[in-house]
Amino acid sequence: MADRASRVPGRSRGQRTARLIAGIGVAGVGFALTLRSRLGLGPWHVVQQGLSEQTGLTVGTAVVIVNAILVLVALWLRERPGLGTLAVVALLGPSVDGSLLVIPDTHSAVLRVAALLGGLVVMSSGGALVISARLGVSPLDSVMIGAFRRLHAASLSGIRLVMEAAGLGLGWTLGGTIGIGTLVIGLGIGPILHGWLHVMGAVPEKETLGLPS
Repeated sequence: MADRASRVPGRSRGQRTARLIAGIGVAGVGFALTLRSRLGLGPWHVVQQGLSEQTGLTVGTAVVIVNAILVLVALWLRERPGLGTLAVVALLGPSVDGSLLVIPDTHSAVLRVAALLGGLVVMSSGGALVISARLGVSPLDSVMIGAFRRLHAASLSGIRLVMEAAGLGLGWTLGGTIGIGTLVIGLGIGPILHGWLHVMGAVPEKETLGLPS
C-alpha cells in the first residue's frame, strides 16, 4: 500500500502526510458537528457514541478504542494497515474531543439541522482529503477489504451493507443516537464524498485503494 502511495504524481510523501493529518482533523470536526445536532449518527459513529455513553469515556476515546479493534480485526483478516489507517486510530479521537470543546450544544431546531448538514459536508471533505493522500484506508475500510479478499463469493457492496447493519445494531444496543440524521448521513456521505474527490481531482482507481480489479 505504501508503494502504491509513493507513486502518486505531483506530491511528495510529506505533502501527502500533511493532507492526511489535515483530513483526519477536518473529519473530526464534522463528526463533532453531527454529534451536536443530536439528530442521529452514521452506523459506526453510533457505536462509538454508545460506547462512550456506557463507559463514561469521552467520545474521542471511544473512537480510538473502536478503530483500534477494527484494525485488529483487519489484521486477523490478513489486511495490513497503512500509515493512514494507523493515523486515523491515533488522531481522529483527539480531533473529535477537541472539536466538542469548542462547538457549543444547541437546542434550536434550525441550528441542529444546520449542524447535521454542515457536519456531513465537512466530514465528507475530511474523508476525501484522507483518501486523496493515498497513504492507507480507514480501519473500517480495512476490515471491508480484508473480508472481501477472504470471502470470494461475496460482493464488496454486500459486505459493506452487512458491516453497516452490524454497526447500527451494536450502536443501538449501546444506546447511541439513531434518528433521521442516520438516514441522511447514510444516503448522503457517498455522493458528497465522491463530489469532493472530483473537486480535488483525486478520484482513486481500485488499485490505489488496495482493491482487486
